[in-house]
Amino acid sequence: KALGVGADIILAMIGQNMIHQKTLNLNKTLKLLKRLTNHQILYSK
Repeated sequence: KALGVGADIILAMIGQNMIHQKTLNLNKTLKLLKRLTNHQILYSK
């Protein structure tokens, strides 16, 4: 249960961080996530 609370706090911090980030940084993050997802799809086949 303590782990769940910790995860919630981390997610909240990440959420706040993203709100404060510029659109450029957000786009960079999205591109990175997309690349990671594509990478995983490639290797799961």
